[in-house]
Amino acid sequence: MNRLNHTFPVVILFFFSFAFFISGIPEHTNKLSYAVAEIPGTGKIPGVPTIGTATATSSTTTLVRWTRNQPLNEICFWIYSSDDGGNTWVPLAGIAYAGADSGVVYNLTPNMTYIFKVLARNDNGYSNFSKNSNPVKTFPTTSVAEGIIQKTFSLQQNYPNPFNPSTTIKYSIPKQSYVTLKVYDILGREVAALVNEKKPAGVYEINWNASKLSSRVYFYQLKAGEFIQTKKMILLR
Repeated sequence: MNRLNHTFPVVILFFFSFAFFISGIPEHTNKLSYAVAEIPGTGKIPGVPTIGTATATSSTTTLVRWTRNQPLNEICFWIYSSDDGGNTWVPLAGIAYAGADSGVVYNLTPNMTYIFKVLARNDNGYSNFSKNSNPVKTFPTTSVAEGIIQKTFSLQQNYPNPFNPSTTIKYSIPKQSYVTLKVYDILGREVAALVNEKKPAGVYEINWNASKLSSRVYFYQLKAGEFIQTKKMILLR
């Protein structure tokens, strides 16, 4: 009897302590869930991109630019193209990856006027479309178009980018020059020399295979006479 009297308060105390502990779990769990939901972009579709300028870069390619908007949680951007003023659209004319503010559309028709629009997507869904871009006309497939490209030195963004394991780098020079095109890692160490010779005026494409390198950011630099330009690319396996 004495043992029961001594044990009973302990049982009562344990019961109320356990009940208090159990009742507290949902409250803390709800607070945790609410806090996670408040992290910018978590569980939300991406922000609608703000369209920028579209610029023809050849007879079959155009560079489309845009600005990202909150929430900045996209996994890629989809570019749509139209050659009839927006009456019909070609989906997935171009794709750019998370964090990009531009993308190249390929396989366009020479000497054709296009407009473009962009949406962002992630695992939660799709943003609305941006507004339409400015109309842009691709170059004709004539020597005139080549003359337009070759008025200045230029180094274009590699495509695709990110890439695995190969990518194409395009550059143009308006006059005969000694040209070097080299690839460097983030520490400035040379990892590849793609061009190292005298070149006549023209437009050039170089395909680079990085199958022996690891995933990371690399930089490629064009030197032609006094012209120097460097761009960034990403090898993503």
